[in-house]
Formats: sequence, C-alpha cells, structure tokens
Amino acid sequence: MVEAALFAGPALRRLRKRESLTQAAAAARLGISPSYLNLIERNQRPVTARVVLELVDQFDYDPRSLQESSSIGGVDGLARRLG
Repeated sequence: MVEAALFAGPALRRLRKRESLTQAAAAARLGISPSYLNLIERNQRPVTARVVLELVDQFDYDPRSLQESSSIGGVDGLARRLG
C-alpha cells in the first residue's frame, strides 16, 4: 500500500514564526538546509519522519497538533508513516 506524503508546511511556518526564527536558523536547528525548509514550508516537499523527530526534540513540538489538518491524515496518518 502506498502512503500519501505528509505535507505540513503551514504548521511548520507557524511554529518557526512563533519561535521568532528565520528559515536559516530553524533549518540549522533541524539539521536541514534552509532551501529544503523553504520547500517544506511551501508544501513542495513532504515532512519526513526524521524532520518530525527533530521538531519534537528541538522545539518540544507535539505532532498530535497535525491532526488539525485533515489533508495530512492527522495523527493516524502520522502513525502510519512512522510505523
């Protein structure tokens, strides 16, 4: 079974802005390039499990907040992707 990609760009942008970080600073904390973060924020690249784990670690981010967006499958979709 092919899983749909996890796109959560607006949620990541809100988190970054709430933390008052530039894309470069947020990308450095996540261990990714600023250009890759830009693509994620514009929903042109999916969020990988590694990035989600870094969000939890670096920002104490609750991935359950992704359930607010039905387009990404919520917590069930995230569990399937991480499983």
